[in-house]
Amino acid sequence: MGIEKLSGAQLYDAYAQEFRKKTDNSNYATKGTTTVTIVEKKKDLDKGVSIQHSASNLSPKAAKENQKNYEKNKEHIENSNSTVTYIDKKAYKAAEKERKNTEKELVKKYCAEGHSKKEAKQMAKNEVEQNRYIGNKNTKKFINTNQELFYDENGNYSADKARKFARDCANISTDKDENGNLLEVENGYLSLKERRNAAAKYGVKDDVIADIAKNTGHGYEKDNTGLYRAAYVTGMTATGGLLGFGLGKLTKAKATAIADAEAVVKDAAGNIIASGTNTATAVASTTAAVPGAIIGAGLGLGAGLLTMKKIKDNGGTEPKIYDPNPTPPQTTPDPQPEPVQPVNPQPDIDPEPEITPEPEKCILKPDELLEETCVYTLKKGQSLYDAVRDGYKLKDHKQIMKFVHEIKDRHGVKYTDNTPRTKWDMPEIEGRKFNCDVNVKGTVKKYGKSSGSQGEFTRNDQFWYEDCDNNRSNIFTNRAERDAEMAKKQAEIDAK
Repeated sequence: MGIEKLSGAQLYDAYAQEFRKKTDNSNYATKGTTTVTIVEKKKDLDKGVSIQHSASNLSPKAAKENQKNYEKNKEHIENSNSTVTYIDKKAYKAAEKERKNTEKELVKKYCAEGHSKKEAKQMAKNEVEQNRYIGNKNTKKFINTNQELFYDENGNYSADKARKFARDCANISTDKDENGNLLEVENGYLSLKERRNAAAKYGVKDDVIADIAKNTGHGYEKDNTGLYRAAYVTGMTATGGLLGFGLGKLTKAKATAIADAEAVVKDAAGNIIASGTNTATAVASTTAAVPGAIIGAGLGLGAGLLTMKKIKDNGGTEPKIYDPNPTPPQTTPDPQPEPVQPVNPQPDIDPEPEITPEPEKCILKPDELLEETCVYTLKKGQSLYDAVRDGYKLKDHKQIMKFVHEIKDRHGVKYTDNTPRTKWDMPEIEGRKFNCDVNVKGTVKKYGKSSGSQGEFTRNDQFWYEDCDNNRSNIFTNRAERDAEMAKKQAEIDAK
Protein backbone atom coordinates (compact mmCIF):
# COMPACT_ATOMS: atom_id res chain seq x y z
CA MET A 1 0.00 0.00 0.00
CA GLY A 2 1.67 3.23 -1.15
CA ILE A 3 1.35 6.85 -0.03
CA GLU A 4 -0.73 9.07 -2.40
CA LYS A 5 1.24 11.93 -3.98
CA LEU A 6 -0.27 15.43 -4.17
CA SER A 7 0.76 18.03 -6.73
CA GLY A 8 1.88 21.47 -5.53
CA ALA A 9 -1.33 23.03 -6.87
CA GLN A 10 -3.51 20.44 -5.08
CA LEU A 11 -1.68 20.92 -1.80
CA TYR A 12 -1.95 24.74 -2.06
CA ASP A 13 -5.64 24.55 -2.88
CA ALA A 14 -6.31 22.37 0.17
CA TYR A 15 -4.42 24.69 2.51
CA ALA A 16 -5.78 27.89 0.96
CA GLN A 17 -9.39 26.77 1.27
CA GLU A 18 -8.92 25.65 4.86
CA PHE A 19 -7.11 28.90 5.71
CA ARG A 20 -9.85 31.05 4.14
CA LYS A 21 -12.41 29.27 6.33
CA LYS A 22 -10.55 30.44 9.43
CA THR A 23 -9.41 33.91 8.35
CA ASP A 24 -12.09 35.08 5.94
CA ASN A 25 -12.09 38.92 6.06
CA SER A 26 -15.06 39.35 3.74
CA ASN A 27 -17.25 42.43 4.07
CA TYR A 28 -20.00 40.84 2.00
CA ALA A 29 -22.19 37.83 2.55
CA THR A 30 -21.67 36.46 -0.99
CA LYS A 31 -17.95 35.83 -0.45
CA GLY A 32 -18.39 32.38 1.12
CA THR A 33 -16.06 30.10 3.00
CA THR A 34 -15.58 27.67 0.10
CA THR A 35 -15.33 27.86 -3.66
CA VAL A 36 -18.61 25.93 -4.04
CA THR A 37 -20.50 28.42 -1.89
CA ILE A 38 -19.14 31.34 -3.89
CA VAL A 39 -20.20 29.80 -7.20
CA GLU A 40 -23.69 28.94 -5.94
CA LYS A 41 -24.30 32.43 -4.61
CA LYS A 42 -22.94 34.04 -7.75
CA LYS A 43 -25.37 32.00 -9.81
CA ASP A 44 -28.25 33.11 -7.60
CA LEU A 45 -27.18 36.72 -7.78
CA ASP A 46 -26.85 36.70 -11.57
CA LYS A 47 -30.39 35.39 -12.23
CA GLY A 48 -32.25 38.00 -14.24
CA VAL A 49 -29.62 40.68 -13.58
CA SER A 50 -27.09 40.55 -16.40
CA ILE A 51 -29.58 42.14 -18.80
CA GLN A 52 -31.89 44.08 -16.49
CA HIS A 53 -29.13 45.47 -14.20
CA SER A 54 -31.63 45.81 -11.36
CA ALA A 55 -32.91 43.96 -8.30
CA SER A 56 -36.44 43.61 -9.72
CA ASN A 57 -36.00 40.08 -11.14
CA LEU A 58 -33.87 38.51 -8.39
CA SER A 59 -34.97 35.30 -6.73
CA PRO A 60 -36.08 35.66 -3.07
CA LYS A 61 -32.77 34.18 -1.89
CA ALA A 62 -30.69 36.47 -4.11
CA ALA A 63 -32.83 39.50 -3.20
CA LYS A 64 -32.20 38.86 0.51
CA GLU A 65 -28.45 38.57 -0.19
CA ASN A 66 -28.55 41.79 -2.26
CA GLN A 67 -30.32 43.62 0.60
CA LYS A 68 -27.55 42.64 3.05
CA ASN A 69 -24.85 43.79 0.65
CA TYR A 70 -26.73 47.01 -0.08
CA GLU A 71 -26.92 47.92 3.63
CA LYS A 72 -23.24 47.08 4.18
CA ASN A 73 -22.23 49.16 1.16
CA LYS A 74 -24.41 52.05 2.38
CA GLU A 75 -22.48 51.95 5.67
CA HIS A 76 -19.16 52.20 3.77
CA ILE A 77 -20.43 55.21 1.80
CA GLU A 78 -21.67 57.00 4.94
CA ASN A 79 -18.39 56.34 6.78
CA SER A 80 -16.45 57.78 3.86
CA ASN A 81 -18.68 60.86 3.50
CA SER A 82 -18.19 61.70 7.19
CA THR A 83 -14.39 61.25 7.13
CA VAL A 84 -11.94 64.12 6.50
CA THR A 85 -8.30 63.36 5.65
CA TYR A 86 -5.23 65.52 6.28
CA ILE A 87 -1.63 65.36 5.10
CA ASP A 88 -0.54 68.29 7.26
CA LYS A 89 -0.03 67.15 10.86
CA LYS A 90 -0.67 70.57 12.43
CA ALA A 91 -3.98 70.95 10.63
CA TYR A 92 -4.92 67.41 11.63
CA LYS A 93 -4.14 68.05 15.32
CA ALA A 94 -6.14 71.30 15.28
CA ALA A 95 -9.12 69.53 13.70
CA GLU A 96 -8.88 66.69 16.22
CA LYS A 97 -8.83 69.17 19.09
CA GLU A 98 -11.98 70.85 17.77
CA ARG A 99 -13.64 67.47 17.22
CA LYS A 100 -12.93 66.29 20.77
CA ASN A 101 -14.24 69.53 22.27
CA THR A 102 -17.39 69.29 20.18
CA GLU A 103 -17.91 65.64 21.13
CA LYS A 104 -17.55 66.47 24.83
CA GLU A 105 -20.22 69.16 24.57
CA LEU A 106 -22.55 66.82 22.71
CA VAL A 107 -22.03 64.04 25.28
CA LYS A 108 -23.00 66.45 28.06
CA LYS A 109 -26.06 67.51 26.09
CA TYR A 110 -27.28 63.96 25.44
CA CYS A 111 -26.59 62.85 29.01
CA ALA A 112 -28.67 65.80 30.21
CA GLU A 113 -31.48 64.58 27.92
CA GLY A 114 -31.54 61.25 29.75
CA HIS A 115 -29.29 59.06 27.59
CA SER A 116 -26.66 56.78 29.15
CA LYS A 117 -23.04 57.85 28.81
CA LYS A 118 -22.36 55.00 26.37
CA GLU A 119 -25.31 56.02 24.20
CA ALA A 120 -24.34 59.70 24.42
CA LYS A 121 -20.78 58.96 23.26
CA GLN A 122 -22.00 56.96 20.27
CA MET A 123 -24.56 59.62 19.32
CA ALA A 124 -21.91 62.35 19.56
CA LYS A 125 -19.47 60.33 17.46
CA ASN A 126 -22.11 59.83 14.76
CA GLU A 127 -22.71 63.58 14.50
CA VAL A 128 -19.09 64.74 14.29
CA GLU A 129 -16.85 64.31 11.26
CA GLN A 130 -14.00 61.86 11.85
CA ASN A 131 -10.46 63.00 11.03
CA ARG A 132 -7.71 60.81 9.56
CA TYR A 133 -4.02 61.69 9.12
CA ILE A 134 -2.22 60.20 6.11
CA GLY A 135 1.27 59.62 7.44
CA ASN A 136 2.62 56.86 5.19
CA LYS A 137 5.58 58.32 3.26
CA ASN A 138 4.85 56.33 0.09
CA THR A 139 1.23 57.48 0.12
CA LYS A 140 2.26 61.10 0.67
CA LYS A 141 4.77 60.86 -2.18
CA PHE A 142 2.09 59.53 -4.52
CA ILE A 143 -0.33 62.32 -3.51
CA ASN A 144 2.25 65.09 -3.93
CA THR A 145 3.39 63.81 -7.35
CA ASN A 146 -0.21 63.58 -8.61
CA GLN A 147 -1.58 66.93 -7.48
CA GLU A 148 -4.12 67.03 -10.28
CA LEU A 149 -5.86 64.12 -8.51
CA PHE A 150 -5.62 65.37 -4.91
CA TYR A 151 -5.23 69.19 -4.93
CA ASP A 152 -7.83 71.90 -5.53
CA GLU A 153 -7.58 74.84 -7.94
CA ASN A 154 -5.82 76.90 -5.25
CA GLY A 155 -3.01 74.39 -4.89
CA ASN A 156 -4.19 73.00 -1.53
CA TYR A 157 -4.72 69.36 -0.59
CA SER A 158 -8.41 68.47 -0.94
CA ALA A 159 -9.98 65.78 1.26
CA ASP A 160 -12.97 65.71 -1.13
CA LYS A 161 -10.74 64.90 -4.13
CA ALA A 162 -8.93 62.19 -2.13
CA ARG A 163 -12.33 60.67 -1.28
CA LYS A 164 -13.35 60.81 -4.97
CA PHE A 165 -10.09 59.13 -6.03
CA ALA A 166 -10.66 56.24 -3.60
CA ARG A 167 -14.32 55.98 -4.66
CA ASP A 168 -13.34 55.80 -8.35
CA CYS A 169 -10.84 53.02 -7.57
CA ALA A 170 -13.54 51.10 -5.68
CA ASN A 171 -15.80 51.28 -8.75
CA ILE A 172 -13.33 50.00 -11.35
CA SER A 173 -15.18 46.66 -11.49
CA THR A 174 -18.68 48.15 -11.12
CA ASP A 175 -20.84 47.57 -14.20
CA LYS A 176 -21.24 50.65 -16.42
CA ASP A 177 -23.04 51.45 -19.66
CA GLU A 178 -21.40 52.69 -22.87
CA ASN A 179 -21.42 56.27 -21.50
CA GLY A 180 -19.70 55.32 -18.25
CA ASN A 181 -22.84 55.59 -16.10
CA LEU A 182 -23.07 53.09 -13.22
CA LEU A 183 -25.52 50.23 -13.70
CA GLU A 184 -25.14 49.20 -10.04
CA VAL A 185 -25.16 51.35 -6.90
CA GLU A 186 -21.99 53.33 -6.24
CA ASN A 187 -19.53 51.02 -4.50
CA GLY A 188 -17.80 52.01 -1.23
CA TYR A 189 -15.68 48.85 -0.89
CA LEU A 190 -12.28 48.38 -2.59
CA SER A 191 -11.69 44.77 -3.62
CA LEU A 192 -8.23 43.23 -3.91
CA LYS A 193 -8.56 43.04 -7.71
CA GLU A 194 -9.62 46.69 -7.96
CA ARG A 195 -6.75 47.94 -5.84
CA ARG A 196 -4.24 45.98 -7.96
CA ASN A 197 -5.80 47.30 -11.17
CA ALA A 198 -5.63 50.87 -9.82
CA ALA A 199 -2.02 50.35 -8.73
CA ALA A 200 -1.11 49.15 -12.23
CA LYS A 201 -2.91 52.14 -13.79
CA TYR A 202 -1.05 54.73 -11.68
CA GLY A 203 2.29 52.89 -11.45
CA VAL A 204 2.33 52.55 -7.66
CA LYS A 205 2.28 49.74 -5.09
CA ASP A 206 -1.20 48.46 -4.26
CA ASP A 207 -0.52 49.15 -0.55
CA VAL A 208 -0.70 52.88 -1.38
CA ILE A 209 -4.14 52.50 -2.97
CA ALA A 210 -5.34 50.51 0.05
CA ASP A 211 -3.94 53.15 2.45
CA ILE A 212 -5.89 55.93 0.68
CA ALA A 213 -9.10 53.84 0.73
CA LYS A 214 -8.64 53.05 4.43
CA ASN A 215 -7.97 56.66 5.47
CA THR A 216 -10.88 58.04 3.44
CA GLY A 217 -13.25 55.74 5.35
CA HIS A 218 -13.92 53.18 2.60
CA GLY A 219 -14.05 49.45 3.16
CA TYR A 220 -11.25 47.44 1.60
CA GLU A 221 -10.25 43.79 1.15
CA LYS A 222 -7.04 42.70 2.87
CA ASP A 223 -4.24 40.89 0.99
CA ASN A 224 -3.58 37.48 2.62
CA THR A 225 -0.80 36.46 0.23
CA GLY A 226 1.79 36.34 3.02
CA LEU A 227 -0.43 34.19 5.22
CA TYR A 228 -1.27 31.84 2.35
CA ARG A 229 2.41 31.41 1.54
CA ALA A 230 3.20 30.63 5.18
CA ALA A 231 0.44 28.01 5.22
CA TYR A 232 1.74 26.57 1.95
CA VAL A 233 5.34 26.27 3.19
CA THR A 234 4.11 24.70 6.45
CA GLY A 235 2.12 22.17 4.46
CA MET A 236 5.08 21.33 2.20
CA THR A 237 7.32 20.82 5.23
CA ALA A 238 4.78 18.62 7.02
CA THR A 239 4.17 16.53 3.90
CA GLY A 240 7.89 16.01 3.33
CA GLY A 241 8.37 14.98 6.96
CA LEU A 242 5.47 12.51 6.74
CA LEU A 243 6.91 10.89 3.63
CA GLY A 244 10.37 10.69 5.19
CA PHE A 245 8.97 9.17 8.37
CA GLY A 246 7.12 6.49 6.42
CA LEU A 247 10.21 5.51 4.46
CA GLY A 248 12.82 6.16 7.16
CA LYS A 249 12.89 2.51 8.30
CA LEU A 250 14.18 1.32 4.92
CA THR A 251 17.87 1.12 4.09
CA LYS A 252 17.27 3.73 1.51
CA ALA A 253 15.10 6.80 2.28
CA LYS A 254 13.13 8.42 -0.46
CA ALA A 255 12.02 12.10 0.01
CA THR A 256 9.90 13.89 -2.60
CA ALA A 257 9.34 17.68 -2.85
CA ILE A 258 6.13 18.46 -4.72
CA ALA A 259 7.34 21.30 -6.98
CA ASP A 260 9.68 22.13 -9.83
CA ALA A 261 12.73 22.67 -7.61
CA GLU A 262 16.06 21.08 -6.73
CA ALA A 263 16.29 18.82 -3.66
CA VAL A 264 19.57 17.51 -2.19
CA VAL A 265 20.69 15.06 0.52
CA LYS A 266 24.01 15.46 2.34
CA ASP A 267 26.06 13.06 4.44
CA ALA A 268 27.33 13.73 7.96
CA ALA A 269 30.32 15.68 6.55
CA GLY A 270 28.08 17.94 4.51
CA ASN A 271 28.90 16.50 1.10
CA ILE A 272 26.09 16.20 -1.46
CA ILE A 273 25.53 12.52 -2.04
CA ALA A 274 22.30 12.69 -4.07
CA SER A 275 20.10 15.29 -5.78
CA GLY A 276 16.97 15.48 -7.91
CA THR A 277 15.10 18.03 -10.05
CA ASN A 278 11.63 18.51 -11.57
CA THR A 279 9.75 16.31 -9.08
CA ALA A 280 12.58 16.93 -6.60
CA THR A 281 13.14 13.21 -5.78
CA ALA A 282 16.37 12.45 -3.88
CA VAL A 283 17.56 8.99 -2.75
CA ALA A 284 20.33 8.45 -0.21
CA SER A 285 21.73 5.82 2.13
CA THR A 286 20.67 6.61 5.63
CA THR A 287 21.92 5.73 9.06
CA ALA A 288 20.39 6.08 12.48
CA ALA A 289 21.99 9.54 12.72
CA VAL A 290 20.01 10.84 9.71
CA PRO A 291 16.30 10.04 10.30
CA GLY A 292 14.11 9.96 7.24
CA ALA A 293 11.61 12.40 8.76
CA ILE A 294 14.26 15.14 9.05
CA ILE A 295 15.41 14.59 5.49
CA GLY A 296 11.84 14.72 4.17
CA ALA A 297 10.94 17.82 6.17
CA GLY A 298 14.08 19.58 4.94
CA LEU A 299 13.29 18.74 1.36
CA GLY A 300 9.67 19.91 1.77
CA LEU A 301 10.76 23.17 3.40
CA GLY A 302 13.29 23.88 0.64
CA ALA A 303 10.83 23.17 -2.14
CA GLY A 304 8.16 25.22 -0.41
CA LEU A 305 10.43 28.26 -0.06
CA LEU A 306 11.54 27.98 -3.69
CA THR A 307 8.03 27.80 -5.08
CA MET A 308 5.98 29.91 -2.67
CA LYS A 309 6.19 32.96 -4.98
CA LYS A 310 3.66 31.21 -7.18
CA ILE A 311 1.16 31.41 -4.33
CA LYS A 312 -0.97 34.57 -4.40
CA ASP A 313 -4.22 35.73 -2.80
CA ASN A 314 -6.47 36.53 -5.77
CA GLY A 315 -9.20 37.99 -3.60
CA GLY A 316 -12.82 37.00 -3.19
CA THR A 317 -15.75 37.38 -5.54
CA GLU A 318 -17.21 40.87 -5.15
CA PRO A 319 -20.99 40.80 -5.58
CA LYS A 320 -23.01 43.04 -7.86
CA ILE A 321 -25.16 45.35 -5.73
CA TYR A 322 -28.41 46.92 -6.90
CA ASP A 323 -30.79 49.39 -5.28
CA PRO A 324 -33.61 47.30 -3.74
CA ASN A 325 -36.07 50.18 -4.37
CA PRO A 326 -34.93 51.93 -7.56
CA THR A 327 -36.73 55.00 -8.86
CA PRO A 328 -38.49 54.09 -12.15
CA PRO A 329 -37.18 56.06 -15.14
CA GLN A 330 -39.29 59.00 -16.28
CA THR A 331 -40.64 58.53 -19.79
CA THR A 332 -41.58 61.43 -22.03
CA PRO A 333 -44.44 60.75 -24.47
CA ASP A 334 -43.68 61.22 -28.14
CA PRO A 335 -44.77 64.66 -29.39
CA GLN A 336 -47.96 64.63 -31.47
CA PRO A 337 -47.84 66.36 -34.85
CA GLU A 338 -49.77 69.60 -35.02
CA PRO A 339 -52.96 69.43 -37.16
CA VAL A 340 -52.60 71.02 -40.57
CA GLN A 341 -55.06 73.86 -41.11
CA PRO A 342 -56.67 73.98 -44.59
CA VAL A 343 -55.59 76.92 -46.67
CA ASN A 344 -58.49 78.93 -48.18
CA PRO A 345 -57.56 80.96 -51.25
CA GLN A 346 -58.00 84.70 -50.67
CA PRO A 347 -59.06 87.14 -53.41
CA ASP A 348 -56.46 89.55 -54.70
CA ILE A 349 -56.51 92.57 -52.40
CA ASP A 350 -54.12 95.45 -52.50
CA PRO A 351 -51.93 95.15 -49.39
CA GLU A 352 -52.32 97.90 -46.87
CA PRO A 353 -49.23 99.96 -46.24
CA GLU A 354 -47.31 98.80 -43.20
CA ILE A 355 -47.38 101.19 -40.29
CA THR A 356 -44.20 101.23 -38.28
CA PRO A 357 -45.12 101.74 -34.62
CA GLU A 358 -43.19 104.27 -32.67
CA PRO A 359 -40.79 102.69 -30.19
CA GLU A 360 -41.99 102.71 -26.64
CA LYS A 361 -40.38 105.24 -24.40
CA CYS A 362 -37.91 103.66 -22.03
CA ILE A 363 -38.53 104.53 -18.41
CA LEU A 364 -35.73 103.74 -15.94
CA LYS A 365 -36.82 101.85 -12.83
CA PRO A 366 -35.27 102.38 -9.38
CA ASP A 367 -34.57 99.43 -7.11
CA GLU A 368 -32.84 98.83 -3.78
CA LEU A 369 -31.87 96.30 -1.11
CA LEU A 370 -32.08 97.35 2.52
CA GLU A 371 -30.02 95.09 4.73
CA GLU A 372 -28.88 95.36 8.33
CA THR A 373 -26.03 93.03 9.36
CA CYS A 374 -24.81 92.21 12.86
CA VAL A 375 -21.05 92.47 13.40
CA TYR A 376 -20.26 90.28 16.41
CA THR A 377 -17.05 90.61 18.46
CA LEU A 378 -15.84 87.44 20.19
CA LYS A 379 -14.22 87.45 23.61
CA LYS A 380 -11.53 85.09 24.84
CA GLY A 381 -13.02 81.68 25.48
CA GLN A 382 -15.58 82.03 22.69
CA SER A 383 -15.36 80.39 19.27
CA LEU A 384 -17.23 81.01 16.03
CA TYR A 385 -18.99 77.68 16.65
CA ASP A 386 -20.28 78.99 20.01
CA ALA A 387 -21.52 82.25 18.47
CA VAL A 388 -23.34 80.47 15.61
CA ARG A 389 -24.93 77.97 18.01
CA ASP A 390 -26.27 80.62 20.41
CA GLY A 391 -26.89 83.53 18.00
CA TYR A 392 -28.88 81.53 15.44
CA LYS A 393 -30.42 79.27 18.14
CA LEU A 394 -29.23 76.02 16.58
CA LYS A 395 -28.89 72.61 18.24
CA ASP A 396 -27.96 70.20 15.44
CA HIS A 397 -24.19 69.93 15.06
CA LYS A 398 -24.28 69.42 11.30
CA GLN A 399 -26.45 72.51 10.79
CA ILE A 400 -24.14 74.54 13.06
CA MET A 401 -21.10 73.46 11.00
CA LYS A 402 -22.96 74.34 7.78
CA PHE A 403 -23.58 77.89 9.05
CA VAL A 404 -19.94 78.15 10.25
CA HIS A 405 -18.69 77.13 6.79
CA GLU A 406 -20.96 79.67 5.03
CA ILE A 407 -19.72 82.48 7.28
CA LYS A 408 -16.11 81.44 6.68
CA ASP A 409 -16.79 81.41 2.93
CA ARG A 410 -18.05 85.01 3.11
CA HIS A 411 -14.86 86.03 4.90
CA GLY A 412 -12.58 84.03 2.60
CA VAL A 413 -11.41 81.76 5.44
CA LYS A 414 -10.61 78.07 4.96
CA TYR A 415 -12.71 75.60 6.92
CA THR A 416 -9.61 74.17 8.62
CA ASP A 417 -8.30 77.62 9.61
CA ASN A 418 -9.13 78.03 13.30
CA THR A 419 -6.95 81.12 13.88
CA PRO A 420 -8.75 83.32 16.46
CA ARG A 421 -10.56 86.26 14.84
CA THR A 422 -12.22 89.06 16.77
CA LYS A 423 -15.07 90.24 14.52
CA TRP A 424 -17.44 88.28 12.31
CA ASP A 425 -20.28 89.51 10.07
CA MET A 426 -23.36 87.44 10.89
CA PRO A 427 -25.71 87.58 7.85
CA GLU A 428 -29.18 86.10 7.52
CA ILE A 429 -28.82 82.41 6.54
CA GLU A 430 -31.67 80.14 5.46
CA GLY A 431 -34.19 82.65 6.81
CA ARG A 432 -32.53 82.75 10.25
CA LYS A 433 -31.36 86.10 11.62
CA PHE A 434 -28.53 86.37 14.12
CA ASN A 435 -29.54 87.68 17.55
CA CYS A 436 -27.10 90.56 17.95
CA ASP A 437 -27.85 90.84 21.70
CA VAL A 438 -27.10 87.21 22.48
CA ASN A 439 -24.87 86.25 25.41
CA VAL A 440 -22.53 83.63 23.95
CA LYS A 441 -21.34 80.91 26.30
CA GLY A 442 -17.67 80.13 25.72
CA THR A 443 -16.34 76.56 25.60
CA VAL A 444 -12.57 77.11 25.27
CA LYS A 445 -11.60 76.04 28.80
CA LYS A 446 -8.11 77.53 28.92
CA TYR A 447 -9.64 81.03 28.88
CA GLY A 448 -12.23 80.28 31.56
CA LYS A 449 -15.94 81.01 31.38
CA SER A 450 -16.91 84.02 29.33
CA SER A 451 -20.16 85.62 28.25
CA GLY A 452 -21.37 89.02 27.23
CA SER A 453 -23.14 90.98 24.50
CA GLN A 454 -20.70 92.34 21.90
CA GLY A 455 -22.94 92.62 18.81
CA GLU A 456 -23.54 95.85 16.90
CA PHE A 457 -25.63 96.48 13.78
CA THR A 458 -24.22 97.95 10.59
CA ARG A 459 -26.10 99.02 7.46
CA ASN A 460 -25.34 97.31 4.19
CA ASP A 461 -27.95 99.01 1.97
CA GLN A 462 -27.60 98.96 -1.83
CA PHE A 463 -29.33 101.24 -4.39
CA TRP A 464 -29.44 100.95 -8.21
CA TYR A 465 -31.69 101.40 -11.24
CA GLU A 466 -32.52 99.22 -14.26
CA ASP A 467 -33.14 100.07 -17.93
CA CYS A 468 -35.83 98.59 -20.22
CA ASP A 469 -33.70 95.48 -20.83
CA ASN A 470 -33.33 94.90 -17.08
CA ASN A 471 -29.66 95.84 -17.17
CA ARG A 472 -28.57 96.97 -13.72
CA SER A 473 -26.62 100.20 -13.12
CA ASN A 474 -23.72 100.61 -10.71
CA ILE A 475 -24.46 100.24 -6.99
CA PHE A 476 -24.97 103.44 -4.99
CA THR A 477 -24.69 103.81 -1.22
CA ASN A 478 -27.73 106.08 -0.84
CA ARG A 479 -30.93 107.02 -2.66
CA ALA A 480 -29.95 110.62 -3.40
CA GLU A 481 -26.91 109.61 -5.48
CA ARG A 482 -28.97 106.94 -7.27
CA ASP A 483 -31.85 109.31 -8.07
CA ALA A 484 -29.55 112.06 -9.37
CA GLU A 485 -27.72 109.70 -11.70
CA MET A 486 -31.00 108.09 -12.86
CA ALA A 487 -32.53 111.51 -13.71
CA LYS A 488 -29.47 112.42 -15.74
CA LYS A 489 -29.61 109.15 -17.66
CA GLN A 490 -33.39 109.47 -18.25
CA ALA A 491 -32.89 112.93 -19.77
CA GLU A 492 -30.36 111.52 -22.23
CA ILE A 493 -32.81 108.78 -23.27
CA ASP A 494 -35.70 111.26 -23.74
CA ALA A 495 -33.55 113.53 -25.91
CA LYS A 496 -32.92 110.80 -28.49
